[in-house]
Amino acid sequence: MNTSDLKPTPVGQAKPGWDGGYASPWPLRLAAGGLLLLLLLAALYWRERVIMIDAAYQVFSVIVRGDLAIQAQRFGAALVQLWPLAAVKAGLSLPWVLGLYSVAFQAYPLIFFGLLYYWARQPRIAVALALYYLLMMTHTFFWIQSELIQGCAAALLTVGLTLKPGWVGKAVAAVLSVAVVYWHPLAVVALLYAWGFFFLRIGGDERRRLSRYLLPAMAIAAMAYKHFLATGNAYDAHAMGMAEGFTDRLLHVFGLAATREFGLHALFVYWFYLPVLAGLSYFYAGRRQWRLLAWLWGATLSWLALILTTYHWGAELFYIESYYLMLGLFIALPLACDWMPQWRSAVVVGFFAALLMVRGGQLVHTFQEYHGRYFRLQQMVEWLRGYPEQRFLLLKQKAPMDKLKMEWASPYETLLLSSLSHPDSALSLYITNDDAPLDEFRRLDRACAAPFGPILYDDLNRTGYFYLRDTAWARILE
Repeated sequence: MNTSDLKPTPVGQAKPGWDGGYASPWPLRLAAGGLLLLLLLAALYWRERVIMIDAAYQVFSVIVRGDLAIQAQRFGAALVQLWPLAAVKAGLSLPWVLGLYSVAFQAYPLIFFGLLYYWARQPRIAVALALYYLLMMTHTFFWIQSELIQGCAAALLTVGLTLKPGWVGKAVAAVLSVAVVYWHPLAVVALLYAWGFFFLRIGGDERRRLSRYLLPAMAIAAMAYKHFLATGNAYDAHAMGMAEGFTDRLLHVFGLAATREFGLHALFVYWFYLPVLAGLSYFYAGRRQWRLLAWLWGATLSWLALILTTYHWGAELFYIESYYLMLGLFIALPLACDWMPQWRSAVVVGFFAALLMVRGGQLVHTFQEYHGRYFRLQQMVEWLRGYPEQRFLLLKQKAPMDKLKMEWASPYETLLLSSLSHPDSALSLYITNDDAPLDEFRRLDRACAAPFGPILYDDLNRTGYFYLRDTAWARILE
């Protein structure tokens, strides 16, 4: 890194290929340390992170298929699914497969951090990436598989590469600008926000260069193709349908349950969000950087309007937090690129020390909730071992849903958990709705009932990770 990179770049005076660094190495060191802390916790808490609803289903699918399990055309998930797939191909034990899956989600931003710093030569964007993961991530640390979070990290890398001098970085960024859309459709918001943030900093002559518009043009074209021309998928279509009634709900936004819940979360869960947002507003206003201030607040209010009206009833925090994190990205970029370079080293160290203590403390505290969920599931599995059958059915109304949160992934969770010690110990519990055809489910021949179709014994047994032999009817639990 050149010494010139360590000098703060005055706000509003950035140039094409801007790669300004910091006056000291502490922001980079501490940002990397924060990501390493998340990696360590991911290794420690792998059971609670992986035997958890969607993640359990996805890694189970990887194991049984012996291949990637891409859903809803979100191909970026391959980067994390390759880790458990490689473990399966290498014949590693089930705890190693699941542990590597957990670690992959936190190794992923570390790799991008390294690419931004060492290859793209964008230390400030590297710090912004770390702050995106550190400022607000709490419950999503245990609901790990969100492709939106992964796609936002890829968006920051993409924009960072466009600022790298030379054509190689820009060529890779052009490809990634399309790929971001296939991480998650809404990850394009992070891409356009970051592009606009840097676009506002360049001079008029540079703005007239067509190459400056290549990144958003390709991303928008990819979005248009995916939405209007390509074969759609039911999941994204359902998600877009949830936005119907936007105008009416927006007029009553302050009366929505989602708005009240966000206010409480902003005050009592995401302790750094409002102070940093207020500090950035004061910073930009004091320097009369009105365009950057408007960009920050325009993105913030627009995103809040979208997610609060879409999930107006107040979704589970572990789910809605993946959308809240976009707000963290909106403040992470100006914080790392504009405000933090003006701080003295002691202020930087103090800020990161507070951030890492709070983040680590909150994650350890939140772990208790998800460990309680895992422990309750483990208790149920041990209870089921007292029966001769290996397949079980339970109505949702009779299950401890206050702990389990969602029921649909129960067959995958119980098969994984019960088989950790040995394949012969495998069993399956399907918690389902009251109107489910229990009699059909219990009569399945050499197959376990599951929400997306029966799980065949032949598919399970050939993996070497599960072994089911029970041919008796499944037991319906009372």
